[in-house]
Amino acid sequence: MSSKDIRKDTLTALLELDRPIIPMCEPVERGLYERVRDSLIFLETRGCPRIQIRLDTPGGNVDAGLDVYDLLTLSPGGVDGTVINSADSMGAVIMQACKERFCARHASLLIHHISRDRVSLDDLVDDARRAKVVTRMAHLQGRIYKILAA
Repeated sequence: MSSKDIRKDTLTALLELDRPIIPMCEPVERGLYERVRDSLIFLETRGCPRIQIRLDTPGGNVDAGLDVYDLLTLSPGGVDGTVINSADSMGAVIMQACKERFCARHASLLIHHISRDRVSLDDLVDDARRAKVVTRMAHLQGRIYKILAA
């Protein structure tokens, strides 16, 4: 079965539910963003119902996570979220896009400072490049603080 077939099956399954559920049981990466985007576009063609997300994620990429957060906050039908096992890192941020938030009894959320794993030695030894990396990370961390504070 190809990834297009799986995506089509997932979208078809959304229609069969009174309240569509979008599972997010994977790391927060670009692929998750694309799946959520496609699901929301598909649901908008069906009248923008209120949706439910189910989170169980170890977190992941900050930019992809903020993009998923933005998609969910723009969903006209509204979004509710449930953490099944854990919503770590960007998963905890994504949960803040939900109007109603629920956690299973033994579920957990992990909030921490962002980290970037693609910082090269060149970035660290050059003062100007290091300052640029620090400034970018501080900017992203500030955006996350605002989301969590709201």
